[in-house]
Amino acid sequence: MKALIVCGSANQSGVSASMASSAERRLRSLGYDAEVVHPAVMRIAHCTGCGGCSDGHCVIDDDMGRIMRKV
Repeated sequence: MKALIVCGSANQSGVSASMASSAERRLRSLGYDAEVVHPAVMRIAHCTGCGGCSDGHCVIDDDMGRIMRKV
């Protein structure tokens, strides 16, 4: 089983990041393949409204694709 934990906080040493790390450790101890991602430190562009995603895939080549493949 896999688990993806998305930590939305920009503070990498804050409470939310600590909670995400704790959840990752706990899930791993239960046998999950767990991973935490931190979008605040990733290169993710804003939607431009171009409509290129009409086929289901965004045309912007950024780190959001990495997250979506994991989801």
